Amino acid sequence: FAVGNTSGAIANTTLDVYGGAAMNVVTLATTSNTVNVALANYFVCTPAGTTTFVFTGVPVSRDSSFVIELTNGGAYTVSFPSSVKWPANTAPTLTSSGKDLLIFSTANTGSTWRASSLIGYTA
Repeated sequence: FAVGNTSGAIANTTLDVYGGAAMNVVTLATTSNTVNVALANYFVCTPAGTTTFVFTGVPVSRDSSFVIELTNGGAYTVSFPSSVKWPANTAPTLTSSGKDLLIFSTANTGSTWRASSLIGYTA
């Protein structure tokens, strides 16, 4: 990222954003399990069977986070990479009829993902 001024471009390795920011939303196919973090930071998924998610496209040398909006995830077995760490090392019980928000954040290029959940939305 570079910012231009009258003296030319000034290199910057970070971009701090305050206030509202737009984000990309990607709807995963019912058979897809690949979350490409380089494409978006909000993913929508309604699995049609057993699903094991894979995270790709993690930026190098940057913190990264994203959300998966999962509809009816509890109706099937849903698994995440071993790099995902849930509070108390216990994955949430997903809603079989409704929406769950799953939040993932890494500070080490995806070696460890800290995860949290908001479970049981009806809409």
